[in-house]
Amino acid sequence: KNAIHVSELAAEYYARQIEPTYNHPELFRSSLQKNIVALIGKMKVEDVRPRHIDSVLQDVLERGSPTVANDVLRMLKRLFDYAVVRGMIEVNPAISFGAKDAGGKEQGRNRALSRDELVMFFKALRRGRGISRENELTFKIILALGVRKMELCAAEWAEFDLDNEVWHLPGSRAKNGDDIDIPLPAPVIEWIKEIRLFAGDSRWLIPARRARTTAHVSRATLNMVMPSVLKEMADVEPFSIHDLRRTMRTQMAAIGIDPVIAERCLNHKIPGIEGIYNRHQYFDERKAALARWANLLVALESGVDYNVMPFDLERRKV
Repeated sequence: KNAIHVSELAAEYYARQIEPTYNHPELFRSSLQKNIVALIGKMKVEDVRPRHIDSVLQDVLERGSPTVANDVLRMLKRLFDYAVVRGMIEVNPAISFGAKDAGGKEQGRNRALSRDELVMFFKALRRGRGISRENELTFKIILALGVRKMELCAAEWAEFDLDNEVWHLPGSRAKNGDDIDIPLPAPVIEWIKEIRLFAGDSRWLIPARRARTTAHVSRATLNMVMPSVLKEMADVEPFSIHDLRRTMRTQMAAIGIDPVIAERCLNHKIPGIEGIYNRHQYFDERKAALARWANLLVALESGVDYNVMPFDLERRKV
């Protein structure tokens, strides 16, 4: 009667090990609940055997998510390591499992959209079945600013100062934990003003579709839109939302943006000793770089000849 169940173990592990240290603990909690607790949460911790670990992994794999299966395996190992440390069990039932038992060896992604593919992407956003104007604007802002999906989807309206053309992104929602002021190019400001019209009185820039005043849009919402986008781009190699960041970085290199500035536009830290001593934020330089990038995107979407040089785009006031 005093046995600890997996659901209780998961709750304790989350409260003690995850919530105090992770920038976005809610993402871990969501995966923990969906992929582990939902399947073996009612089991006693002492009764969990390797076959149950395998069953959890197979359930994820059957959903076609090998990368998630690898994440879940790492989660299981850490969860039951914690149970060993707490004296609940003597042996971790997930200890003998490796990547080959889950999603296999992961390959680094290198997908970036070409300019031709970006033209197709904008068309797909307009034509794709079930893609709302709100979703279209969200994709365009992510692409133009190079931010991570949830940095935008969880943004509060109070973070934006449109008069001064800046977004104050708090470190609590940035992957590297650093606050950063993101310059807002003119086209992005217009997109933000339009997307705000859908929010009503919500504190969130992009509120949840069914609970507009109480929660921001979930990370799954845009994921569910991607199949419609890809269907409109049938002859194009599939890509993810995160690949839009790599697209921005690649295209910035193509138009001659300094590598340090381009990396800071992605909120990447400057590596090595220079990163320790150089704390300059390059705001003005990032502002100019993002403006050039946004001008190129507007040109691609509007059908202007994108083979002209960047200075021509500025001269033509695209």
